[in-house]
Amino acid sequence: GMGGGGKTTLAQVVYNHPVVTKHFHRRIWAYASHRFDVFRLITNMIETATGCRPHLKTLEALQRKLEEILKNGRFLLVLDDVWDKQECLWEVLLKPLNCGLRGSKVIMTTRNRSEAGTHVPTTPIELGVMSNDECWSIFENHALAGASPGDCNRLEMMREKIVKKAQGVPLAAKALGGLAMSIRLSKQRRWNDLLKNEQEEDGENIISVLKRSYQQLPAPLKQCFPYCGLFP
Repeated sequence: GMGGGGKTTLAQVVYNHPVVTKHFHRRIWAYASHRFDVFRLITNMIETATGCRPHLKTLEALQRKLEEILKNGRFLLVLDDVWDKQECLWEVLLKPLNCGLRGSKVIMTTRNRSEAGTHVPTTPIELGVMSNDECWSIFENHALAGASPGDCNRLEMMREKIVKKAQGVPLAAKALGGLAMSIRLSKQRRWNDLLKNEQEEDGENIISVLKRSYQQLPAPLKQCFPYCGLFP
């Protein structure tokens, strides 16, 4: 599904569900990202499973350690935000997973339809866009907390433009709700500029909404983003 469509959120709901936590002996969450670094991934998987970061120097040692952790038990592994298609890297990553008991599961989230099901046998589940009513509900939850009756009425008048801007993407609706909290709704011209439909392609609209959310942040909070970017 597209970025901001709720893939990670849905996976988190499954990962933390009481039935799931009771069923699996081990639960591991690993963030893949654009750069598919197998050494980093397995290191993080071990740390998630044990609570201790391994200080092993070779990939083979990490694979053996992960096998020791997973053997004789059912595990759930979530690989979040997968992009890479290199088969050789996937073989290295998946090799230690063969030691898990029957019933072990791997959940993978990805924006690329071609990527889903390529490495882990499964039936892909594609998340569609949300309805206008669902987008509006998300927007309201984030925009109307503590809002005055006048602000609520102004928002209702702009409902059609708001849900059109969100384009069925939950994250866009949430970001727009946050903007509504930070922008005085009496500034009608500013809101009209914000909601101007620019006919973005899939994925571009959410970026434009998030960019506007960033631009509304106080200067000290903006500085947090480059600092966070220093860490992998």
